Amino acid sequence: MPDSDTAAQFDRNIRDVHVVMKAFCKLGMKPLPEGSTDLKSQAMRTKLLSLHLIHTIMCSHMHLFFLNTPTLFTASSTPANESIDAKNSHFPLPSTLITTTVDTNTPTLFIHAIKPYLCLCLTRNAVSVVPQVFDVSMEIFGKVFVDLRVFLKREISVIFTEILLPILESKSTLITFHQRTSLLKILSSLLGSSPDAGGGRMLVEIYLNYDCDPEATTTKENIWERFVTLLSRLVTQHHVGGSGGGSPNPGPNSSSPNYQGGSLNAASLTSFTKEQLKELYSTNGDFAELKRRGVDVLVKGVLGPLVLWGWDKWVVSNGDMQSQQQQSTEQLNSGEDAASLELLSDGVSGLSGAASAGITGSNSGLNSDDPMQFEVLRTKKQNLMEGIKAFNIKPKKGIQLLLDNKSIASRTSNEIATFLLNTEGLDKIMIGEFLGEPAEENVAIMHAFVDHQDFANVPFVTALRNFLQRFRLPGEAQKIDRYMLKFAERFVLQNPGKFSSADTAYVLAYSVIMLNTDQHNAQVKKRMTKADFLKNNRGIDGEQDLPVDLMEGIYDEIRTNEIVLKDEQPAVSEPDKLPTSVRFEKASESMAIKTEERLKASNQRRAQLGSTGSLANSGSSASNEEDAPFNQSGNSGVFYSATHHEHLKSMFEIVWMSVFTALSSYLQDAEDADSVALALEGFKHAITLACMFDLDLERKAFMSTLGKFAQISVGSEIRPKNLEAVKVLLEMSRVLGARLGDGWMEIVLCISNLEKLQSPEGSDRSSTDKRRDSVATKKENKYSEEAVALATSQSMTLLVDKIFTSSVRLSGPAIVGFVKALCAVSWDEITSSETSTHPRMYCLQRLVEISYYNMNRIRVEWSQLWSILGPHFNKVATHSNSQISFFALDKLRQLAMKFLELEELPNFKFQRDFLRPFEYVLGASRDFKMKEMALMCLQQLVQGKSKALKSGWKTLFGSLEKASKDENEQVVTLAFDLVKMLFKSHFESVSVNGAFPDYVNCLVSFCKNRRFTKTSLQSVELMKQTVPVAIASTSAANGHNETAVTTVSTTDDPNFRYMFPILFGFYEVTMTCELEVRARGLTYLFDVLKSQARELSRDSWEVIAKGVLFPIFDDLKLSRQEHRKIDEREDLTVWLSTTLVQALRLLVDLFTNQFEILQFACEGVLEIMMACMSQENETLARIGSTCLHQFIENNLEKFDSALWDRICKTFVNLFASTSPNLLFFDYHAHIPDAPGGVFAPPEATSLNQSSSPNFPSDALVFVDGVPQLTGRAKPDKSEFQGIILKCVLHLLVVQTLHEILTTSRIYRSMSVKHLLLLIGCFERSYRFAEAFNKDTELRLALFKMGFMKQLPNLLKQECASISAYISILFKMVVDEQQDRVESRLEIAGKLIPLCHQVLCNFNAMEPGIKNRNLNAWKPVIILILNALTELDDTLFQQYLPVLFEEAMSILLQPALDLEVRIALHAFVIRVGFSCGIVKDPVGAEDAAPVSVLVSASANEAAAI
Repeated sequence: MPDSDTAAQFDRNIRDVHVVMKAFCKLGMKPLPEGSTDLKSQAMRTKLLSLHLIHTIMCSHMHLFFLNTPTLFTASSTPANESIDAKNSHFPLPSTLITTTVDTNTPTLFIHAIKPYLCLCLTRNAVSVVPQVFDVSMEIFGKVFVDLRVFLKREISVIFTEILLPILESKSTLITFHQRTSLLKILSSLLGSSPDAGGGRMLVEIYLNYDCDPEATTTKENIWERFVTLLSRLVTQHHVGGSGGGSPNPGPNSSSPNYQGGSLNAASLTSFTKEQLKELYSTNGDFAELKRRGVDVLVKGVLGPLVLWGWDKWVVSNGDMQSQQQQSTEQLNSGEDAASLELLSDGVSGLSGAASAGITGSNSGLNSDDPMQFEVLRTKKQNLMEGIKAFNIKPKKGIQLLLDNKSIASRTSNEIATFLLNTEGLDKIMIGEFLGEPAEENVAIMHAFVDHQDFANVPFVTALRNFLQRFRLPGEAQKIDRYMLKFAERFVLQNPGKFSSADTAYVLAYSVIMLNTDQHNAQVKKRMTKADFLKNNRGIDGEQDLPVDLMEGIYDEIRTNEIVLKDEQPAVSEPDKLPTSVRFEKASESMAIKTEERLKASNQRRAQLGSTGSLANSGSSASNEEDAPFNQSGNSGVFYSATHHEHLKSMFEIVWMSVFTALSSYLQDAEDADSVALALEGFKHAITLACMFDLDLERKAFMSTLGKFAQISVGSEIRPKNLEAVKVLLEMSRVLGARLGDGWMEIVLCISNLEKLQSPEGSDRSSTDKRRDSVATKKENKYSEEAVALATSQSMTLLVDKIFTSSVRLSGPAIVGFVKALCAVSWDEITSSETSTHPRMYCLQRLVEISYYNMNRIRVEWSQLWSILGPHFNKVATHSNSQISFFALDKLRQLAMKFLELEELPNFKFQRDFLRPFEYVLGASRDFKMKEMALMCLQQLVQGKSKALKSGWKTLFGSLEKASKDENEQVVTLAFDLVKMLFKSHFESVSVNGAFPDYVNCLVSFCKNRRFTKTSLQSVELMKQTVPVAIASTSAANGHNETAVTTVSTTDDPNFRYMFPILFGFYEVTMTCELEVRARGLTYLFDVLKSQARELSRDSWEVIAKGVLFPIFDDLKLSRQEHRKIDEREDLTVWLSTTLVQALRLLVDLFTNQFEILQFACEGVLEIMMACMSQENETLARIGSTCLHQFIENNLEKFDSALWDRICKTFVNLFASTSPNLLFFDYHAHIPDAPGGVFAPPEATSLNQSSSPNFPSDALVFVDGVPQLTGRAKPDKSEFQGIILKCVLHLLVVQTLHEILTTSRIYRSMSVKHLLLLIGCFERSYRFAEAFNKDTELRLALFKMGFMKQLPNLLKQECASISAYISILFKMVVDEQQDRVESRLEIAGKLIPLCHQVLCNFNAMEPGIKNRNLNAWKPVIILILNALTELDDTLFQQYLPVLFEEAMSILLQPALDLEVRIALHAFVIRVGFSCGIVKDPVGAEDAAPVSVLVSASANEAAAI
C-alpha cells in the first residue's frame, strides 16, 4: 500500500482511538447516583468497565500515546460513524511517523489530545470510596506516572498534593481505611515491586521536578519531602481504637474478591451486605497492618529503589571504592551472604514507556540534571520559601529578606507587586495589610498591584469579586478607602462608558462592600433591604441614578453569593442525620472539585505568565466547562530526567530524620521476624545512602540506633531481633567498611558482646548462678537459649573473623576508624573487668592481629595507625592489673620483632615511633616488675634484631634513660648493665645510626640519680671510657655512613659530632649531680678538653665555649632569686665554694695551656671573672680576683694591645657597675626628721662593710667636680641594703686592681696608655667618694631616712682610691722604661697637683673631723711625703715651690704621729739637699729606699 494510503488509514484509526478513549473517559467520570453502592447496578458496571478498559489500553498499547497525531488538532472533527478497526488493533504506521525517539516539545502527540479527558476521569475516580473504583483508578495513575509523567508534570503534581498525599495524611475523618491501605499497596507496587518501574529514578525525578522547582512556592508542592514525612508520620502514629495487631481485620473486600491488576469478571461484581457497607465507610482497621505497609513502602518503595538506582553509578564515580566493590562482589558471588545481594544487586536496567521510548526535549537552559545547578535551584526555592514564611509573619521584614536573597529582582513597585500577585503561598491577610499601609512605598506597590489586573469587559461585581480574591480586605476604613479608589480608577479606565466617572465606581464599590458585610455578618440583626440599598445609592452617577436592573442584580448577587476568599469559604455542614455513604461521597466530590480547580488555576497561571506576565481574567469561562482544567495543549512544563546519582545526597539530607524516626520506632515495637527483617533492611539502605555520600550525622544516627538494638549480654534478654541487628551490623562492616568512619564503634561493641557471650565467663558459669538464672528465666522469660546458641555458633564466629582478616583491604581512613573503635572498646573491656580474675582482653588481642595484618601498609597509613595504637598500648601496658600489663608488653615485644623485620631507610623514624611504648612504660609504670620486663624485652630486641635497628636506637636509649631515674635499685642496675652491654658490643651500630647523643644522655641520666652513687660514678667512668672509643670510630663511621646526620653543630670538624655530646654530658653532670660525681665529671671535662684541644677546629671550640664552658658560670650572672641550674636540694653556697672554685681554676689552667687556640674566648673569661668578683660571697669574689690576677700574670706575654684594651674595659665596667650612684639624690626637695629623735649623729666608720651583687646604677654626672643632683630621685628603703653592699664591693674592686698593678711583671708589661686607663678608675672613685664625704647635708638626709644608724661616709673608698692612684702615678714617674720616661712630664702633671690638693684638704680639715679620720688619712699623707722625697732633682726643684708650704703646714697639726714626723723629716732633708743647705743627708746610707716606703704606705692606706 502506498504511504499516502497508509497515512490516511492511520489518521482514520487514530481518530477512532481518540473517540473511543474519550468515550471511555467520559463514561468513567459520570457520577453515580447518590448513595449507590450496588456493584451490579448499571451505572457502577459502566464505570468499572470503562475504567478497566482504559487500564487495559494503557497496559497493552502505551506506544499510542507517544505518536505524533496532528490530525487530531485540525479544525475538522472526527466523523461520528468512524470507529476503530476491530480486526487490527495494532494498525500499521506510515513510515514518516515511525521514530525511535519522542520529542516532548511536539504539541501534537496523542497524549496531549487525550490528556484533558484522561486526567479528569482520573481525578473523579481517584477519590471514590468504592474499593473497586479506587483500586483501578490507582492502577491507572500508576501507569500514567510511570510512562506519562514527562507529559503530565503539573497534573501529577496536583494529583499528588490534592489527592494522594491527603489520603496518606488522613486529616479528614472521611478518608476510609481501605483508601489508605490500598494506596500504600499501589505505591509499594509502583515504586518497588514492578521490575520495570524504576522506582529510584522516579523518586529522583519527583525531587528534581517538584522539590527543586522555584515556581512551586508552597510546601505542599515539595512532594518528595511531604511523601516521606507522611510515611514516617503514618508509621509512628499511635492509634486509639481499631485493631492494634494480629491478623488484619476483614475489610470490605474480604467477602468479595479484591481487584487484581486488570482482572474484572461478573463474580467480582456482587452487592455489599450491610456489614460490608459499614466496614466500607470505616476509618478504622488493622493499624498494625497499616504501619507494616507504610514501612514496606518506605523501605522497599523508597530507600531500596534509591540504593538500587544509585549504587552502580556511585561505585563508578568513586575510584577509591573499586577494590571495596570488588571485595563485596566476591563475597556475594561466593554465596556466603545472600542478604548482601539485595543491597548491591543491579538496579532496574531501564524504564518502560516513557523511558524506553527515548523521550527527548528541552531542559530550559539547564545542563540536563546537573547536580550543582539543581542544588542552586533548591537553594533558591528554599530562600524563597523562607522569605514567604517571613512575609506571612511580618510583611515588611519578609519583603526585605526576599530582596536580600534575590527572590525579588529589585525594590521597585512593579517588581514587588508582580511578586505579590503571582506567588503562591503568601498569606492574603498579610498582603492586604501590607498594601493597605499609608507609606508612600506601600501605596505605590498597591497601585502597581491593581494595575496588573485585567477588568476589561467584566461585570462590576465579578471584577470586584476577582479583585478581592487577590488579598483579604483589611478592616480599617482608611485602608478600604485607598483600595476602592484605586479599583474604581482601574475599572473605569478599562471599561469606558459604563460610569460617568471614577467617583461612581468608587461609591458603588464601597456600597457593595458594605452590603456584603450587612448581608453576611452574623452580628447584624436588621439587614438592609433592596429598597434600602437602592435608596442609599441614589444620584451616585453624576447626580443620576444607576439603572434599577443593574442595582437590583447587584443586590441579588451579593445576597445569594457572598464575596469571600475561596480559602475562607465555610465548609458545607454535613448533618449527622445524613447517611454515611452520602457524607463520604460528598467529601470525595469536594476533593475532586478542589483538585480540578487547582489544575485549572495552574494551567491558566502558566499560560498567562508565559504570554503577558500577568494574571488574566479568571472570570472568563472556558468554552467547555468540563474540559476547562485540562484544555492546555502541549507539554505541561519542562520535565527533567534523572541521570546523576549525586541528587540522592540532597534527597536523603532532607528526609533522613523522618526515615530515622519511622524505622527506629517500628523496630522498637516489632517482634515477628518479617517486621524485624523489614525494619533492618530499611536501616541497611539508610546507612548505605549515608555512607555513599559521607553524611556523618546521618550515619552516626542510624549506626548508633542499630548498635543499641544489637547489644547483647549474658543474663539479659536476647531477642531474635537483637541477633538480626547483629548480623546487619556485621554485614555493613564488610560491605561498607571503607565508608563507615565513626560507625565502627557500634560494630566493634557488637563483636565484643558476642565474644563475651561465647567466653567461659558467659556460658560456663557456676552452678549457683545457673540455678538462680534458671529461676529468673522461667519467671521473666529473659534468656533465650536458642538465641545464645545462634550467637555462639561457628558461622557467627567465622563471620567475625572475616571482618578482621579482611581489614587489609580497607582504605586508609577506614582502617583508622576501625582501629580507633577497637582501642576504645578494648579500654572499656579492660576497665570493666580489671578487678576480675581473668580480665577481658579480646579487643586487645584483635588489635595485635590487625597490627600483624596491616603492618605492610604504606608508611603514611601505618604511621596514622600507630599514632592510635601506640597511646593505647601505653595505657594498657601501665595498667595496675599485672595480667593486663604483662599481656600488653609481651604482645608489644612480638609486634616489635615483626616490625623490625621491615627495612627502614636512613633518616626515617618509624622504628623510633614504634618502640615508644617501652619508653612510656619505663617512665610511667609504678610496678617495678613491669619495668624489669620491659627492660628484658628491650634486651631481647637488641640480641635478636640489633642489625635491623636504625632509628630505634634513639628510643632504646630514651627508654634506658627513663629507667635510670627509677627509685628501684634493681631496675637501675639492670638498665645500666644493658647500657654497658650496648657499649661493648654495639657501639659502632649506635654511632653509625646517629644515636650517640642519646647514648650520652642516657649515661648522664644515670649520673643524676642521687640514690645510687655507685652507679652514678660508674656512669661517669663509662663516659670517660667512651671518649677514646668514639674518637677511634670517627673515621670508620664517616666511611661507612657518609650520609649520617650530624647531631648538634654545623661545623665540618669530623670529631666534633662525637666530642660535643660527651662534653655537654660532662657539663650536665657538673651542674646537676652530687658533689663527688660532679667533681669527677668536671675534672674529666677539662681533661678531655686538654687532650683533644689540638684535634678540634676553631669553629668547634667556639661552640664548646658557648655551649659547655661558659654556661658553667651562668649562675654568677644571676641574682639569688634567679638561680636555675643548681639543684634546689643543694645549697648554692656549697656549689659556689666547691665546684665553681674548682671550675674557675681549671678554666684558667686550660686557657693558660691552650692560649693560642682559645685566645678568641678571652673576652668570655674576663666576663666570668667580672661576674665572679661581683658576687655576694666574699670568698668567691676574692677567688675570682685571684684567678683574674693569675690569668693576667700567666698569660701577659701573650696579650696583644687589643686584649689589654679588653682588660681595661673590664675594670672600667667593674668600677662603673659597683659605684653606689643611688647615694646621690635631690635631697633639697624633702629632708625627713631624724629617726628616734637623734639630731647629732655620730660618724660611721665606713659604708664599705659587706658585699654586694652587681646591682644596676644610674650614672652620676659631675660638672667642675660637683655632682649634679637636680631631678635625681631618692632611693627607696628596699634599696638601702643593696647600696651598702655595692659600697663594700667597690672597695674590693679598688683593692684588686691595686694589687694587680703593683705586681712587677704585670706593671712592666703594660703600656702607659693602658696604665692611665686603669688608674683613671682610681681617680673617678676618689672624686666620687670625696664628693659624698664633703656633702654633709646629703649624708644627714640619708641618715634621717634611716639609711644607717650612724652618719654614712665613704672614707675608706676615698683613701684607698687616692692611695692607689698616687702610688701608681709615682711609680710611673720614677720608672726608667722608655715609654714611661717619654710620658714623665704628663704623669707628673697629674701627680703633683693631686698631691697638693690632698695636702690642702688635710690641712683644712676641722679639728674634730681630723681627729676622727686621722688614722685613715695618715698613710695617704705619708705616701705623698715619701713620693715627693723620691722625685728626681729636676722634678723636685720644679714642684717644690708648690708643695713646700702645704707640707710644712703639717707641722702645725697637734700630736703628730711618729711615722708622719719621719716622713716629714725625710722631706725636709731632701729640701735642704736640693737647696744646697745639706750636702749629704744624715743616715741616708742606712735608710730604706724611699720607693719602698712609698709602696708600704700605699699598702697601709689600702688596708685601712
